[in-house]
Amino acid sequence: MAVRVAGALGFFFSSTNRTTEGRNWLEAALAIADDTTPALWHARAKNYLSPVLVQYGDFQRAIDVAEQGLALAIASGDAWQTAYSKATLALTFNASGHAERTSPLLGEARAAFELIDESRGDWGVAHCEFVTGLAAVRVADVDAVERAARELRIRARRIQYDLFEGWSYVMAGWVAERRADLASAETEYLGSLQLVRRTGLNAHISFMVALLGRLALRSGQLERARARYSEASMLVDDGASPWFAAFTHAGVAATLWRSGESGQAEAAYRQAIAESPITGSTFSQERFFGLFGGSPAARAQIALGTLVSLRGEDAEAQSLLVAGLEGAERDGDTEATALAFEGLAAAAAKRQRDAEGAATLLAVARAVRDKARVSRDAFDTEQVAATTATVRAALNLQTLERATRSGSSLSLSDALALARRMSQPVPA
Repeated sequence: MAVRVAGALGFFFSSTNRTTEGRNWLEAALAIADDTTPALWHARAKNYLSPVLVQYGDFQRAIDVAEQGLALAIASGDAWQTAYSKATLALTFNASGHAERTSPLLGEARAAFELIDESRGDWGVAHCEFVTGLAAVRVADVDAVERAARELRIRARRIQYDLFEGWSYVMAGWVAERRADLASAETEYLGSLQLVRRTGLNAHISFMVALLGRLALRSGQLERARARYSEASMLVDDGASPWFAAFTHAGVAATLWRSGESGQAEAAYRQAIAESPITGSTFSQERFFGLFGGSPAARAQIALGTLVSLRGEDAEAQSLLVAGLEGAERDGDTEATALAFEGLAAAAAKRQRDAEGAATLLAVARAVRDKARVSRDAFDTEQVAATTATVRAALNLQTLERATRSGSSLSLSDALALARRMSQPVPA
């Protein structure tokens, strides 16, 4: 009975950010399961435990548990649970870095759900489209995300399921941003916000409000950004998880910096870093939200590194920029990765230490942005232009072209290694 109850509550734990509580319930129940426990109940509990383990970064165990859940579902003979178990395993593989194993499982799950002529079948297809969209976001396949968002919205409306419809708006907004259509992105995000307000989940509401704030910031609407972030701050200061608080406060800091209030911006960036531990928060579903919002800790470290570099504190700047770069790479935040390379290039150019290396890092950043289809806003463009001008003044054309070719072709691991070498203190 404990396994049945834990499995029944699994989705509740996941969708309301009670990750730690859910893990404790599920693991305690599974620990006392035996051969008399129906395979169906056992499968359900394992299906919910696997995504929770993903939140903790325990990827191999998450895969093992998901595979066990699938075996139990097949043994139960329940067609819906078997299909759902395949979709869960696909989600787990993709989040764990095994993208090649995602599509076949999703195809099988979707085909099985299509045969179930009831609302649960539509829910299952919607779930498959949700996972497909997440997988496409991870590899910046804009067209695939658009297709998944469209189908997800159709299915969600058919079964009147606000959670999936809300995610469809977020995906569509992500697509619009990648196509530099900020007006359409705002429309989509507002659609999601309207739905998520009904849930009463302050963390989720704050995320959408802050996402709209960041959009306003990117379009140069500082007062609108301030208003959005002010609302989001009130929500996260009312008990939301640390990750959502860090996401909001990093945006507050960016707004302050762009408004010329660098002292207050620095304080807000430090607050965001403190709120988002290096290992991330296990209280929320930040691995999913981070696909659309990025890594607030990494972005705060990178921006703060650039800020302190401007006042000549090179050692702290280098430490922050490298930490931000490593965090961005770990969390899969490609925009932050590009920002870090640009920040490290600016620091190197400012020190007049390695102009060729700075030019190489600028080319790396450009390649990262092109691959992820992430553009700069006016503020970041101005900063990169200043670095580029410094580098051009220090190098002859042949050296500049060589550095640009080198940076454009570097692998991410080699680029990371170069950034670390360039950040080493100069021997006395």
